[in-house]
Order: sequence, then structure tokens, then C-alpha cells
Amino acid sequence: MKPRIWLLVVALFPLPLAAAEVDLDALLERSWRVDHFRGFETLLIGYRKRPDMVLLSRGPRSNTRIDTERLILLRPKKPKLEAQDLVLFKSGKLRGTGILVDDYGPGKPMQIRMWLPALRKVRRFSEPDPDDIWGGSHLTYGDLYLRRPGDETHRRVEAGEYPSCLEDAAAIGRWANPRLNTVLEAWCGLEGRPLIWVESRPRRPGPHYDRRLRLIDAETGAEYQSEYFMGDRLVKRLQKNWQALIEGQPESQVYTFWSVRLFGDDGAVEAESLAWVPLDAYEANRRLPDSMWSEKTLRRIRR
Repeated sequence: MKPRIWLLVVALFPLPLAAAEVDLDALLERSWRVDHFRGFETLLIGYRKRPDMVLLSRGPRSNTRIDTERLILLRPKKPKLEAQDLVLFKSGKLRGTGILVDDYGPGKPMQIRMWLPALRKVRRFSEPDPDDIWGGSHLTYGDLYLRRPGDETHRRVEAGEYPSCLEDAAAIGRWANPRLNTVLEAWCGLEGRPLIWVESRPRRPGPHYDRRLRLIDAETGAEYQSEYFMGDRLVKRLQKNWQALIEGQPESQVYTFWSVRLFGDDGAVEAESLAWVPLDAYEANRRLPDSMWSEKTLRRIRR
């Protein structure tokens, strides 16, 4: 085909976004924003009469359930403060505990304040290690808050076929369904999405992984899957079924499940966690007083 004819064909029938050149730095920044709900002004989960977020975990020795309410402020009025996240624990061993996370953005440590009901005191904590476990689950502070695009190096890779469905939640549902009073199924919203694989390696060596293989939507930035490896061994997999909460706003993404599975040396699943959030648990962009995100609120928590 002559060059001019080829250019005309490309102009009339452009290549799919997943096959086109992607600005990887811009995409990963967008992915971080989606993962941390930066497309909203506020995002309330389980507020007042709405359903709570349920966090289920299963390990070799015990199963746990934690019901939580989560209030996220993405446009704080306080200078230099980028976001605030208030988590209220309503069941399990952490019942009556509250955590307030102040995110000052890159370059300044997060501030974490925790209400300890047994002591009736608020304790301040320095920023935890990204590999520390959060809330007794198999999620880490790195997964939830701390890991930013600049903490890793990234490259686009070809890692084989793209999955059409996310299957882990359905597998976890074999033991989680009775605890949720629902039936978890494979989520097949990946069909027709412009997907790419990205390999990310931590700049600071850690004990839990030396690379991640990530499945990212090239249009919205939603990260549907992240697989963690030590060498060639898969050690952990995260999956989220991202979907837009507000039509016409691609960064307004939320999930109904966030699954985590840990794998042993033989490839068998050793432990799993699932965060379950019904869509009607979310309330977007409701403006509450900034004083809601304060120690005063922590002190009002009841057991």
C-alpha cells in the first residue's frame, strides 16, 4: 500500500486506543487519581442509612468480618492538605475504632490519627511502612494510600491475551456469599475496553514483591488487576471492578468489590480478603462541613 493511501486509511479508521501510542506517565497519573477517588469532591461510603462497606478476610487460622463507614474529602479547605480519609469501624475487634488519614501530597508524610476506644484517647502515628497490613486484612497501606507512580519505574509490556472477566471475587464467594447475603459472580465489564499491560518495579526494594503486572484501561486509567511477583512467582493478586458512578465523568470511578488473594510457593491460595461495597452505599459530592474530618469526630465515635 502506498504511504499516502495508508495515512488516509489510518485517518478514517484509527487504530484502537489500546494499540495506539499511549503517554504512559499521563496514564499512570490518571490511574492513581482513579484509584484514590480524585474525580470526586467528596465520596461517602455507608453514610447514615446507606449500606456499610464490608471487609471479609480468610486466613489459615481464622475468618474475620469488619463493617466500616468511610468518608473521603478530596477538596479540603485547609492549605497544603490534598485529601482526608475518615474510616469508622463498626464491628469485629476494631469496633468503635476510628482512623483519620491526612494526605499532604508527595514529599510530605501522611498524618494518621486513631481513636482508641479502650483508652478513650486519640493517638497520632507516623506514616507506616507501605508493606504494613491495614485493618487486619490482607491489604497494605501501600495498596490503600501510600504508593504513588513515582515510587516505581514503569514500562508497557506485551503479556499475552487480555482476560474478558475478573474471576477472583466469584471464587472468594464460595465462602463469602453467606456472610454477604449476596452471590458474587465473575465480572465481565472488560469486554471491549482498551486495555494495556504495564510492568511496575519498586525503586526501593521491599520484602513482598519486586515487580507488578498491571491491567489498566487506556481510556479511563482504571486498574482492574495488579499481580505481584517475587522473581517469577506470583505472590499476590488484586482485582477491582471499576465502573463510572457519574455519567460523562470518566474519573468518577467506584468499585463494588476489591479482591485480594495471596499465593504460596506451590501456587495455592493461602489467604484472601474481599471489600464489598454495594453501589447504593456510595454518595458522591455531598458537601459536609470540613470539621467532620477532625479529632472531634473521632472522639464522638460510640462502641
